[in-house]
Amino acid sequence: MASASGVTALAFDKTTYNGTACGTIIGAYVTVTVDGVAAAAQSVTTTLSGGYTFAGGATTNTQVSGPDGRASLPAINVPASGGTAAISAIGPSNSTATASATGTGRLTAKGWIRKSGGSVLTGSTWSSIPATSKNLGGWGVFIDGTNLWYQGTLITSNAVDAVGGSSNGYDYVTYMEGGKAKGWIRQSGGSVLTGSTWSSIPSTAKNLGGWGHFLDGTNLWYQNTLIATNVSDAVAGASNGYDHVTYKVGGVAKGWIRQSGGSVLTGSTWSSIPSTAKNLGGWGHFLDGTTLWYQNSIIATNVTDAVAGAGNGYDLATYKVGGVAKGWIRQSGGSVLTGSTWSSIPSTAKNVGGWGFFLDGTNLWYQNTLIASGVTDAIGAGENGYDFATYLSGTC
Repeated sequence: MASASGVTALAFDKTTYNGTACGTIIGAYVTVTVDGVAAAAQSVTTTLSGGYTFAGGATTNTQVSGPDGRASLPAINVPASGGTAAISAIGPSNSTATASATGTGRLTAKGWIRKSGGSVLTGSTWSSIPATSKNLGGWGVFIDGTNLWYQGTLITSNAVDAVGGSSNGYDYVTYMEGGKAKGWIRQSGGSVLTGSTWSSIPSTAKNLGGWGHFLDGTNLWYQNTLIATNVSDAVAGASNGYDHVTYKVGGVAKGWIRQSGGSVLTGSTWSSIPSTAKNLGGWGHFLDGTTLWYQNSIIATNVTDAVAGAGNGYDLATYKVGGVAKGWIRQSGGSVLTGSTWSSIPSTAKNVGGWGFFLDGTNLWYQNTLIASGVTDAIGAGENGYDFATYLSGTC
């Protein structure tokens, strides 16, 4: 037994354990020592994260060390998503040790789409997209390293800082390639309409999303035009044939909108929004602490986990109040259409955008319906009268 005066230490047999999706990691153990000597009969509790579990499905396990000081762990299950897990152990006298586990994923890129208020139109699978890809948003835009994918097609191999989107029946992605800002757009189900290059945008600019909005320091660019200076907290988008961006100048919330290919429709200022508010995107949604603003009006209080957007002529925000998922939607320039509550969504779910998409662990919810399990890297959106989500999914 450990003596009261001895120094107890724990050590995993490896710093990193490697596995594969849906496989197991076996043979891991924690050694307990007191003053450098192996200590028997010591209780050690080990905890896993990242979707990894012990045999039987638990994330925590307690074992007792043997004569060699080793507390042998049960088999560790690697989830379909793979990824990295933190492993922590705690033993006598609050002694601790840490390690990690990594596993290659077995994931497939997928999409789910529904006409608002209607039935599911399609559940798409894009099996050509590598399992290691990152979801960029839009209807099937993913990046694997610097390889940019649209559904089953590799569209460029040297992309960085990419953001995808969908607007008015078009799927698009903007990105940097060789220091040049570029865009790629396709009518859904059709051919590529244009591959644009905006050579005036500095190579140091950051992509904000939408169809050609980039921020270089505090200079806000739209395609080849500098549209504002002294800008902070900018978020861009495209919706219903309009390109728009919201931001702050000197702490004052502002918006800029242009019909694609046309002139600026309006440059809005929403002076009631506090300077401390955070831009959520859409056309004028900001969150100040837990107070949710839409343009110059407070629309909800006690808000957490808020995401805003604009689609098909509507401005919307989804969020939680007291752990309950809610939505607020307004036709641009009109009255509130609905204030929705989706009480079936667990309070632990994370808002992933769109009109009611939330991810609880690996369970993807759309409003009050569980639509997929084994999900990771999900992004929801709404456009052209459709609600959709794209994600990576795998089950063992």
